[in-house]
Amino acid sequence: MRIKRILFLFILSILICFNLGCQKSNVNNMSSSNANVNLIFADDFNAELPDIDSFQTFELKRKSNLSGQELYALFNETVEKYFPKLLSNEEKDLLYKINGTDNNGNFLSGSFIDNKSKILNDEMSVLCLWFTSKKAIIQMDPNGGVQTITGSAAFDLDDMEYDTIGMYSAADENKVIEKIHVPINGFENESSYHLLNGNESLDEAMNYTETFLNNEFDNGIAHPDLIADITDAWVVDMDNGIYGYHFWLTSTYNDIRFDTYPMKDAIGFGGDMSTCKSYSIYPGYAFMIEKDKLDSIMAFGYKRAYDIENIQTHELKITYDNAVEILSKSISSVVNMEINRAEFVYTPYEVNQYDNNNLIVDAAWKFSAKNRNDNLGYIFYVNAVTGEVDYYTY
Repeated sequence: MRIKRILFLFILSILICFNLGCQKSNVNNMSSSNANVNLIFADDFNAELPDIDSFQTFELKRKSNLSGQELYALFNETVEKYFPKLLSNEEKDLLYKINGTDNNGNFLSGSFIDNKSKILNDEMSVLCLWFTSKKAIIQMDPNGGVQTITGSAAFDLDDMEYDTIGMYSAADENKVIEKIHVPINGFENESSYHLLNGNESLDEAMNYTETFLNNEFDNGIAHPDLIADITDAWVVDMDNGIYGYHFWLTSTYNDIRFDTYPMKDAIGFGGDMSTCKSYSIYPGYAFMIEKDKLDSIMAFGYKRAYDIENIQTHELKITYDNAVEILSKSISSVVNMEINRAEFVYTPYEVNQYDNNNLIVDAAWKFSAKNRNDNLGYIFYVNAVTGEVDYYTY
């Protein structure tokens, strides 16, 4: 049966649960083979190769914080947009909270109403605004980027025995019956499932989700060139003949995807990142249990509230074949690596560890693999400019 639990941790600390302390990997310490004999391509291997002659690298600079009055107005507007007339003014005063780190690096949390005057008069640092109840949760960053919006349709259906939604995830509480990867060039899947209010095909649900995220969700906050994209679709059995769609989300820039973690579970990613750069990688997710409506959007909007700067254009000199050769030479001949998928992706990483205000965005050939010797999953990146190889395990 469903796991009766709920997570009240802040979204940044629950979605990416891995060992940090990343460092630049040393390719020479891995290297010995001069042939591709240590790479085995799985029977279902898929290469999602871009049709490009050049690409761009760039920097992402987090959008500046709004003033206290601007943030409060936008937060109120967002609450009413998604949950109209759900809360009275008195309930808002009771439920609105602040959470975050001030300019001196001190962690602060508490009631918004207790700090309202100081915040609106910019007498204290602007922090994240959020609220949670049994009907909804919204979290917003100081620059207006949306961390989380979750309604109660799936939560009520699950009959959760908690006073607030918190970090509820339907795909975490219910059985996932199908996991479908969505290639960058798209695919057609007319499979249809019965949602809470009628049948909806997977194609229709995906089209609605991407259209909504690009045109409605964080319009005015997200950079317009960061286009919402679905990488994977999970079908969730909500019991009693009702299903839901759990969509893993990323963004694209010039039709190249920002990379995502290889998610096995709906909440939390476990991996050893100590061998690699301090990557700041997607995904977020959206959940649909009603036609033409998203019940939840989590950990997505704040990753798009950036400005794009220092753009550099590069010719594609390291081709896919070059990348395969580089990878093979960089891996010890002792290992027995089975490659399942190859992609061309953007890999944003932190200039200063634990600081996602400024990100360097490289482009890389990504190889998803499994070491047959220990069954560990591996993600390899071959930098498309330098040829440097980076990796982590999970």
